[in-house]
Amino acid sequence: MTPRESSMGPRLEDRVREAYRADPETGEVYSRKFGCKLGRNISGRFSKCIHMYIDGTQRTIMRSRVVWFLSKGEWPKGRLVHINGDCTDDRLDNLKDVPKASRYVGVIPRRSGKWSAQIKYQNRQIHIGLFETEDEANEAYQAFARKLRPGHVNAEGT
Repeated sequence: MTPRESSMGPRLEDRVREAYRADPETGEVYSRKFGCKLGRNISGRFSKCIHMYIDGTQRTIMRSRVVWFLSKGEWPKGRLVHINGDCTDDRLDNLKDVPKASRYVGVIPRRSGKWSAQIKYQNRQIHIGLFETEDEANEAYQAFARKLRPGHVNAEGT
């Protein structure tokens, strides 16, 4: 949930539930009031955002976040990435909730859903590699750090 979503609290959730419905298999969002599919703006271009008014204030929410919320009943905890790289494909099985930060030093989540390990050494940023899991990236970081700094001890003390 983004800070904006959390600040709106249950009003936003209730408003989204009453105004829209989503089809998780196709990723389409429909207006309950008008029965039409959302996703194109006036010029016919694809729109990734849904604009709604709550208490007289306009709010903009990414369409993929609305599909996630209406399908799972909760806002994503991190950032949503489209697994196939197509930002217009909001099918639920194409969305992945990726944390915004890592638990480890030198490990960074990437938009692809993978984890990058990197280390700063002698004022240079060294990219170690991309990994499927956060723990794999941390292991690579720790091994590389031990090579660069023989006395390196990680957070667990090993």
